[in-house]
Amino acid sequence: MVDVPDVSFTDQVNLVPQGRLESAEFHANRGQTRNLQREGTTQDEEPWIRIADAIRQGPTLPKIDLFSFAGDPLKFSEFGPNFKDNIESQIYDDSQRLTRLLAHCSGKAKEAIRSCVSLPVGTRYDKAWRTLKQNFGQPYMVAEAYIRRLQQKQLKKAEASSLMEFSKCLTMKI
Repeated sequence: MVDVPDVSFTDQVNLVPQGRLESAEFHANRGQTRNLQREGTTQDEEPWIRIADAIRQGPTLPKIDLFSFAGDPLKFSEFGPNFKDNIESQIYDDSQRLTRLLAHCSGKAKEAIRSCVSLPVGTRYDKAWRTLKQNFGQPYMVAEAYIRRLQQKQLKKAEASSLMEFSKCLTMKI
Protein backbone atom coordinates (compact mmCIF):
# COMPACT_ATOMS: atom_id res chain seq x y z
CA MET A 1 0.00 0.00 0.00
CA VAL A 2 1.31 3.46 -0.92
CA ASP A 3 1.54 6.23 1.70
CA VAL A 4 -0.42 9.14 0.18
CA PRO A 5 0.30 12.57 1.64
CA ASP A 6 -2.50 14.78 2.93
CA VAL A 7 -3.12 17.58 0.44
CA SER A 8 -5.11 20.75 1.10
CA PHE A 9 -5.55 23.49 -1.49
CA THR A 10 -5.49 27.20 -0.80
CA ASP A 11 -3.12 29.66 -2.40
CA GLN A 12 -0.39 27.18 -1.48
CA VAL A 13 -0.44 23.42 -1.73
CA ASN A 14 0.68 21.86 1.55
CA LEU A 15 2.29 18.47 1.20
CA VAL A 16 2.85 16.51 4.42
CA PRO A 17 4.92 13.44 3.59
CA GLN A 18 6.40 11.61 6.58
CA GLY A 19 5.25 14.30 9.02
CA ARG A 20 7.31 17.12 7.46
CA LEU A 21 5.51 20.29 6.26
CA GLU A 22 6.55 21.47 2.84
CA SER A 23 4.92 23.99 0.53
CA ALA A 24 4.80 24.54 -3.18
CA GLU A 25 3.62 27.80 -4.72
CA PHE A 26 2.07 27.55 -8.12
CA HIS A 27 1.71 30.40 -10.58
CA ALA A 28 -0.21 29.30 -13.63
CA ASN A 29 0.32 30.86 -17.02
CA ARG A 30 -2.03 29.57 -19.72
CA GLY A 31 -2.81 26.45 -17.73
CA GLN A 32 0.82 25.46 -17.20
CA THR A 33 3.04 25.86 -14.16
CA ARG A 34 5.41 28.78 -14.65
CA ASN A 35 7.16 28.83 -11.28
CA LEU A 36 7.48 26.04 -8.74
CA GLN A 37 9.23 26.75 -5.45
CA ARG A 38 10.02 23.87 -3.14
CA GLU A 39 11.66 23.98 0.24
CA GLY A 40 13.36 20.78 1.36
CA THR A 41 11.75 18.63 -1.35
CA THR A 42 13.35 15.27 -1.99
CA GLN A 43 13.37 13.36 -5.24
CA ASP A 44 10.76 10.94 -3.84
CA GLU A 45 8.38 13.83 -3.15
CA GLU A 46 8.64 15.38 -6.63
CA PRO A 47 5.87 13.17 -8.15
CA TRP A 48 3.47 14.25 -5.38
CA ILE A 49 4.11 17.89 -6.20
CA ARG A 50 3.37 17.23 -9.88
CA ILE A 51 0.16 15.39 -8.94
CA ALA A 52 -0.92 18.25 -6.68
CA ASP A 53 -0.20 20.72 -9.49
CA ALA A 54 -2.30 18.72 -11.97
CA ILE A 55 -5.20 18.48 -9.52
CA ARG A 56 -5.04 22.19 -8.73
CA GLN A 57 -5.07 23.19 -12.40
CA GLY A 58 -8.05 20.96 -13.13
CA PRO A 59 -9.31 20.01 -16.56
CA THR A 60 -8.71 22.41 -19.40
CA LEU A 61 -12.02 21.99 -21.19
CA PRO A 62 -13.47 25.00 -22.99
CA LYS A 63 -16.19 27.00 -21.28
CA ILE A 64 -19.70 25.90 -22.20
CA ASP A 65 -22.18 28.56 -23.23
CA LEU A 66 -25.58 27.40 -22.05
CA PHE A 67 -28.77 28.19 -23.90
CA SER A 68 -30.91 31.04 -22.71
CA PHE A 69 -34.66 31.20 -23.17
CA ALA A 70 -36.68 34.29 -24.06
CA GLY A 71 -40.09 32.69 -24.53
CA ASP A 72 -39.99 31.32 -28.10
CA PRO A 73 -41.94 28.02 -28.06
CA LEU A 74 -39.70 26.71 -30.86
CA LYS A 75 -36.67 27.01 -28.55
CA PHE A 76 -38.27 25.53 -25.42
CA SER A 77 -37.58 21.93 -26.45
CA GLU A 78 -33.85 22.79 -26.73
CA PHE A 79 -33.62 24.90 -23.60
CA GLY A 80 -35.29 22.47 -21.18
CA PRO A 81 -33.01 19.44 -21.65
CA ASN A 82 -29.92 21.65 -21.90
CA PHE A 83 -30.70 23.38 -18.60
CA LYS A 84 -31.61 20.15 -16.84
CA ASP A 85 -28.48 18.34 -18.05
CA ASN A 86 -26.00 21.12 -17.31
CA ILE A 87 -27.44 22.89 -14.27
CA GLU A 88 -30.24 20.98 -12.56
CA SER A 89 -28.23 17.75 -12.44
CA GLN A 90 -25.28 19.59 -10.86
CA ILE A 91 -27.12 21.69 -8.23
CA TYR A 92 -29.27 20.07 -5.58
CA ASP A 93 -30.61 23.18 -3.82
CA ASP A 94 -33.91 24.34 -5.37
CA SER A 95 -33.27 27.99 -4.46
CA GLN A 96 -29.98 27.91 -6.36
CA ARG A 97 -31.67 26.14 -9.27
CA LEU A 98 -34.32 28.86 -9.44
CA THR A 99 -31.67 31.56 -9.33
CA ARG A 100 -29.86 29.93 -12.26
CA LEU A 101 -33.13 29.42 -14.15
CA LEU A 102 -33.96 33.11 -13.77
CA ALA A 103 -30.46 34.01 -14.94
CA HIS A 104 -30.89 31.93 -18.11
CA CYS A 105 -34.31 33.33 -18.96
CA SER A 106 -35.13 36.71 -20.41
CA GLY A 107 -38.08 38.62 -21.83
CA LYS A 108 -41.46 36.92 -21.61
CA ALA A 109 -40.02 33.77 -20.05
CA LYS A 110 -38.38 35.64 -17.18
CA GLU A 111 -41.52 37.69 -16.57
CA ALA A 112 -43.59 34.50 -16.41
CA ILE A 113 -41.48 32.98 -13.61
CA ARG A 114 -40.26 36.07 -11.75
CA SER A 115 -43.06 35.83 -9.18
CA CYS A 116 -41.99 32.30 -8.20
CA VAL A 117 -39.31 33.76 -5.91
CA SER A 118 -42.06 34.79 -3.47
CA LEU A 119 -43.51 31.27 -3.18
CA PRO A 120 -42.74 29.02 -0.18
CA VAL A 121 -39.30 27.39 -0.18
CA GLY A 122 -39.41 23.94 -1.74
CA THR A 123 -42.11 24.81 -4.29
CA ARG A 124 -40.49 27.70 -6.18
CA TYR A 125 -38.35 25.82 -8.67
CA ASP A 126 -40.96 23.20 -9.61
CA LYS A 127 -43.60 25.92 -10.03
CA ALA A 128 -41.25 27.91 -12.27
CA TRP A 129 -40.74 24.90 -14.57
CA ARG A 130 -44.47 24.14 -14.66
CA THR A 131 -45.10 27.79 -15.56
CA LEU A 132 -42.55 27.75 -18.37
CA LYS A 133 -43.97 24.51 -19.76
CA GLN A 134 -47.54 25.79 -19.47
CA ASN A 135 -46.76 29.13 -21.14
CA PHE A 136 -44.22 28.07 -23.77
CA GLY A 137 -43.96 24.28 -24.05
CA GLN A 138 -47.45 23.08 -24.86
CA PRO A 139 -47.55 21.05 -28.09
CA TYR A 140 -50.24 23.25 -29.65
CA MET A 141 -48.10 26.36 -29.00
CA VAL A 142 -45.11 24.76 -30.66
CA ALA A 143 -47.27 23.69 -33.62
CA GLU A 144 -48.71 27.23 -33.97
CA ALA A 145 -45.22 28.70 -33.87
CA TYR A 146 -44.12 26.34 -36.66
CA ILE A 147 -47.17 27.26 -38.73
CA ARG A 148 -46.45 30.99 -38.29
CA ARG A 149 -42.83 30.38 -39.27
CA LEU A 150 -43.88 28.49 -42.39
CA GLN A 151 -46.33 31.23 -43.35
CA GLN A 152 -43.57 33.83 -43.09
CA LYS A 153 -41.29 31.91 -45.48
CA GLN A 154 -41.41 33.26 -48.98
CA LEU A 155 -40.76 30.71 -51.67
CA LYS A 156 -39.62 31.75 -55.09
CA LYS A 157 -39.87 29.47 -58.10
CA ALA A 158 -36.77 27.46 -58.95
CA GLU A 159 -34.73 28.90 -56.06
CA ALA A 160 -32.99 25.92 -54.45
CA SER A 161 -31.97 27.68 -51.23
CA SER A 162 -35.58 28.71 -50.51
CA LEU A 163 -36.80 25.16 -51.14
CA MET A 164 -34.10 23.71 -48.87
CA GLU A 165 -34.99 26.17 -46.10
CA PHE A 166 -38.66 25.32 -46.48
CA SER A 167 -37.84 21.60 -46.34
CA LYS A 168 -35.81 22.06 -43.14
CA CYS A 169 -38.66 23.97 -41.58
CA LEU A 170 -41.11 21.17 -42.41
CA THR A 171 -38.90 18.41 -41.06
CA MET A 172 -37.87 20.03 -37.75
CA LYS A 173 -38.77 18.06 -34.64
CA ILE A 174 -41.62 19.34 -32.56
